[in-house]
Amino acid sequence: MALTGCIYYMWQERNQIVFQGKRREISDLVKRIIQDVYFRGCLKVKLTKYLTILNYYPS
Repeated sequence: MALTGCIYYMWQERNQIVFQGKRREISDLVKRIIQDVYFRGCLKVKLTKYLTILNYYPS
């Protein structure tokens, strides 16, 4: 899940740079990837337990 999230957001960032000439901060990209993995992981019963144990969600 983390790998596909990274690929998706890197592809999005590449397209934004090429077609709009805009860049986002690396910290914003990392935060979005972590949030996406967290939210999608919470939809899976087995992963919810591990995400709760890790208890890491950036604000």
